Amino acid sequence: MTALAAPIESLVLIAWSRIWSSVAPIAWFHEAWKALDLPDDEALRDIEFCSAFHAGVPAPRVPLLLHAALDRPGDVVRMDWMRVMAHLGLAPGDPMLPPDHLAIACEIFAQAVARDEGLIIGELRSRYLEPWCDAAAHRLSGEDPRLTAIVERFREALRAA
Repeated sequence: MTALAAPIESLVLIAWSRIWSSVAPIAWFHEAWKALDLPDDEALRDIEFCSAFHAGVPAPRVPLLLHAALDRPGDVVRMDWMRVMAHLGLAPGDPMLPPDHLAIACEIFAQAVARDEGLIIGELRSRYLEPWCDAAAHRLSGEDPRLTAIVERFREALRAA
């Protein structure tokens, strides 16, 4: 039997990156949604979730840019993520989302998990990813509880990594 090239926790984080990405092909989004066993409800997936996180009017209720969600200076947060990318030998892809976008952060975090970079994993989780979950849950209070449950499932994936 051949071993996986990446631990399952890393692959789960890549699936989450597709959930949070506004530029991933819709088929990838749907595939990841199903693989993560998120609620089988098209209205929740295609309308409520997307308006809460991707394309709300006038803006999504939960920012996917970490600096915006955490009310921190964007240049500082982006530079932290760029330093981690450099340490891991990662280069921006195409199409490019900002390095502090949650989808990109998931990909970077997945690489740190795959390489067993314990210090980086702990710092990114405690400094950015778990606080984002807290901010998202707070912003979604009073909304459909299934949206908050999705955020909590993401938090579980972060803790499992």
